Amino acid sequence: MLMYVQDYDEQLGLGWIGMTTPVNNRTWYDYLQPYIKNVGVYRCPSSARRNDITNYGYYSAIANRPLAEIVAPADTVMFTDAVGVGNPPADPVDPTRWTEAGNMDWEVTYGRAFTSNGNGGGQWTNGRRPIGRHSENCNVAFIDGHVKAYHIRKLVGPLTGSMPEGYAYQDPQNLWDNF
Repeated sequence: MLMYVQDYDEQLGLGWIGMTTPVNNRTWYDYLQPYIKNVGVYRCPSSARRNDITNYGYYSAIANRPLAEIVAPADTVMFTDAVGVGNPPADPVDPTRWTEAGNMDWEVTYGRAFTSNGNGGGQWTNGRRPIGRHSENCNVAFIDGHVKAYHIRKLVGPLTGSMPEGYAYQDPQNLWDNF
């Protein structure tokens, strides 16, 4: 994605580009393919769904933003291990028990809709969620290009109500709202 950003006026790409014909429906993994040239990197060898197109999700709330607008690129999620966990998942409250129930498709959302500079996705919509497939850890790629593993509970936030709600906007532990 960072090579793409350099070629497109420092603008982050979209998660999905929907046009009027099915031929023009493209996702982040389609338009990044000329930079990557190997579809194997889209698949995590630890995934139970290794035949899916991708086992990673692009954080849709950052899509189409100028890189210069990202306040803390080293602290903002760009990609993470993710999967369709079912909607609702078998155990909506405990992210360590989420299982890989469906194709990742193209984006990952966050469980809280932010109220200021961006939208986190809101209430874990559409079942596309981070997944702790590495001993309950997720690999997370940040906008500055570094990658780090986080325990799934740290990534999705505190458990409240019927599912993880996520950290509040501007909470120092929140890795999703620094744009």
